[in-house]
Amino acid sequence: MIHLIFFSIFYLKGLEKAKLSGVYTLKVVVRGDLDYMIIHLPLPVDYHGCTSYQKVLSTDYTIQPAPRSKEVVRKKNGRFLKVRYGRVSNTVCTIIVNFSVERGINLENLPDDRPDKPIMEKTKSIRPDYKEIISLAKRLTMGHYTIKDISNQIVYYIGNNIDYYIYSNEDAVNTLKDGSGNCMGISALAVSLFRASGVESRLVTGISIEDSKKYIFKNGNIVSVIRFSSFGDLHQWCEIRFPTCGWAELEPQGHSCFVPVGYIRLATGEEGVDYPYLIVYSYR
Repeated sequence: MIHLIFFSIFYLKGLEKAKLSGVYTLKVVVRGDLDYMIIHLPLPVDYHGCTSYQKVLSTDYTIQPAPRSKEVVRKKNGRFLKVRYGRVSNTVCTIIVNFSVERGINLENLPDDRPDKPIMEKTKSIRPDYKEIISLAKRLTMGHYTIKDISNQIVYYIGNNIDYYIYSNEDAVNTLKDGSGNCMGISALAVSLFRASGVESRLVTGISIEDSKKYIFKNGNIVSVIRFSSFGDLHQWCEIRFPTCGWAELEPQGHSCFVPVGYIRLATGEEGVDYPYLIVYSYR
């Protein structure tokens, strides 16, 4: 049996310049004898989008007990620490990642791009082809022609009609049916509605900071920040693509629409996002 414990604790510094430092830990409790175990753990990534950017300043990690091998690998959806163990028995494997990133947002001068035809690309959790989602997307976007306006309509609807529960649905269809979901279900519903509306959209997995709303903005720029220390947590949000300027990160929970600066980006897209870590193993 493998038991997973994943948690994040933040110690924040230097927020005047939107620089965030933190640490997160993955613990894997192995009971029994394994022939091998491979762990893929996402790391913060460099990113530059239409409304936000993230620059990785440093990344360090410690691993106990010592693995057979470790390396940082780049995939199309992110940057991962790959840790390989040989035979392991009744032990606790711990990976601690320390990082520092610079984050910034700029909400000025968003283009008046218009959507294209509906995008029916679906996954297990994302269903732009589901008839109730298609119908809802048409109703929400009627009379709204730009991607900006459509994003406001969809995020406003979700914020007023879908409740968040951490142990709730993780897919678009059941989140819509029940009117509740966790961050994965709510983000999957948002991506489904965007795609059904002709807006290219995908999932983003990372870490959010609970008190990130304490950032103060003026004309789309950070002018001051209230100092605080807070617990962070794994989180999922989404992003949409403006044809003329690129991707824009959105928070479909609540009414803020574009994400605040206190979001640490780890992985992008459906592949590898439903589970923020991947563990492959074989029993003897």
